[in-house]
Amino acid sequence: MDEGYQIAYRLASSSPNKFTTVEVGSTVRQFMATDLLPESAYIFRASAKTRQGWGEPLEATVITTEKRERPEPPRELRVPQSEVTSRSLQLHWRPGSDGSSPIRYFTVQIKELPDGDWQTYSSSVSHEATSCLIDRLNPFTSYKLRLKATNDIGDSDFGAETEAVTTLQDVPGEAPNSVSVTPHTTSSVLVQWQPPKAESLNGLLLGYRIYYRELEYESSGPESKTIKTASALRTELTPQSSFKTVNSSSVLTTYELTQLKKYKRYEVVVTAYNIVGESPASAPVEVFVGEADSVNQSRVAEFTQNALGQFDITEPS
Repeated sequence: MDEGYQIAYRLASSSPNKFTTVEVGSTVRQFMATDLLPESAYIFRASAKTRQGWGEPLEATVITTEKRERPEPPRELRVPQSEVTSRSLQLHWRPGSDGSSPIRYFTVQIKELPDGDWQTYSSSVSHEATSCLIDRLNPFTSYKLRLKATNDIGDSDFGAETEAVTTLQDVPGEAPNSVSVTPHTTSSVLVQWQPPKAESLNGLLLGYRIYYRELEYESSGPESKTIKTASALRTELTPQSSFKTVNSSSVLTTYELTQLKKYKRYEVVVTAYNIVGESPASAPVEVFVGEADSVNQSRVAEFTQNALGQFDITEPS
């Protein structure tokens, strides 16, 4: 036979090499084995033959019984805290009864709290598995999980769901936006911004860092300016310091940078941070100090972040 299938089967308790073998044609799609012992486990193998030879066999265990039923759901679901990261977790379980019909696969569902619906994460978890890595999760987000088993008779019910498990925090994914810097007095400027989107915070917002530096230019012509030097300034604020909300409807925040040098130009960027780390920096803004209440001195400029000074602003407790 040039092409076709080979079916081999044996008692699971017999010698590994004691197979009964039958070859069928390439158009055959089913095979019935007869004269089997009742209430016994058999191992079946099926392999395909082409002109290039025999392929790798697929194997399945079958129990000869009239008492087969749907399996019981997996039990004792748990998620060890040591196996939880900001974007993944490891789900463990113990298999339930297989209903006298071998388990073919498990289905994992996950629900985001508090209001999410159950979503199928995978419907092809190996029948041999007792754990599964669940990834592509959101940081600092709570989930519940549940599991069911499937055999040749059908699906089990979903078992008891897990307790709520919360992924770890991660660095904020976005910078503060709508950053503006305007002269306030002859030695200070007002820095204003809006918080990053809530879904990009990836944790509990602890505050903001404002980086700024003095710019010095040398002119090679009336319209040409290049940075000559950049002296970095750094101010540390005490934990009791806080930023002010100037417009609650737009959640706009503001802080006054003081003790700046008169008639100097500064560059400013803002970041948000949590316990894990810091967001990307906002687009830099350039401002001229020395003209009180002037609102037309800000402009965007390129910057080198490691040359920037910094101070932290923490939220009030």
